[in-house]
Parts: sequence; structure tokens; C-alpha cells
Amino acid sequence: MSFDFARPCKGFDRSRVKGLVANLVSVKDPATATALEVCAGGRLYQVVVDSAETGKLLLSKGKLQRRVTIIPMDKIRPKVLPKAKADRAQQVAAAAEAGATAQLALSLVGYGDEVRAAMEYVFGGSLVCSGNGEAAKQVCFDPQVKTRTVTLEGDAYDPAGLLSGGSKRSGGAVLLKLQKLNAARAEA
Repeated sequence: MSFDFARPCKGFDRSRVKGLVANLVSVKDPATATALEVCAGGRLYQVVVDSAETGKLLLSKGKLQRRVTIIPMDKIRPKVLPKAKADRAQQVAAAAEAGATAQLALSLVGYGDEVRAAMEYVFGGSLVCSGNGEAAKQVCFDPQVKTRTVTLEGDAYDPAGLLSGGSKRSGGAVLLKLQKLNAARAEA
């Protein structure tokens, strides 16, 4: 869960490389960790940098040990679900099951302002739905919502018709483990 690179040029400011998405977020509620990992998917392991120029330098001269995808904050186009859709999703979830909620995944993670665009890109287009799978399915396929929706257990419903789920990964949520590790490092 680290991103190692060599200085691509003399005087390179390492703070231009923000780090892996997984290391830049904190989970506000541990119960949502699995859902958030599913929402982020492979983007969880992408590297956030300040600009496309920094990304190009890293790819060409950073002596990277593995393939990476870079999120340059000056070029990405974050997509955040409009408030009207999020409100409608909440109404649909509540109607589908008493006590069920539908929340924007972005609202369930903490992050620094300097990486806001990257977090909106990763988490801004998905909803996390509590309750049963039926509530998530109804939210996802509601004509006024039509947005990828993930249950707390990690089952995903996509308006294109894709469904994913099944057994949970053994070992627990990566985001929670990272959060504990970072907290332990801060105490040391």
C-alpha cells in the first residue's frame, strides 16, 4: 500500500505526489468500509498527484517498480451526484424498507481539501445503501436516480444492469486496516 518512486528531476518537490487514494481517505463509519471499497474499486490503488505534468514526470523518469494509474488533479473531471438525485435516493430507500438509508459515498469518507477533486472522482458517483438488497436495487433502478448503488455488505447494483456480490473477502476491509495502521504510526 505504498507508492515508491525516484526523484524524476533535480529539485523535484515530493509533496506534488499526494499518494494512493486508499492512504488519503479515512472511513467515518467502520460499518461502511466494505461498501466504500466496492464503490472505489481499482481507483482505491491509484496515485493522486497535483498535475498532469507531475504524472508525466513520474511515469517517464520516476523509476516505478510497478504499473500505476495516476489521477492528476488539474485534469480529472470529478462527477458528484446532484443533490436532487441524492435526496430522491434517500426517499426511495426509506420507502423500500423502514430505516434504510441511501448516502453519497463521498459523504462517508474524510479527506484533506487538497485532494477534494480526486475524492470526488473516486467516490462522487456512487451511493451506499443500508438495509436489504431490495432497497439498494430500488434506489439504483429508480428512473429519477439511475446511479450505481452498493449495499453495506458490498453487493453492487449498476443501472446498466450489472450486479456483483457474493462472498466477502477474508481478512476484513483494507480501508479499516490502513486507518488503524496510520493511527498507530501517528501515536509512535
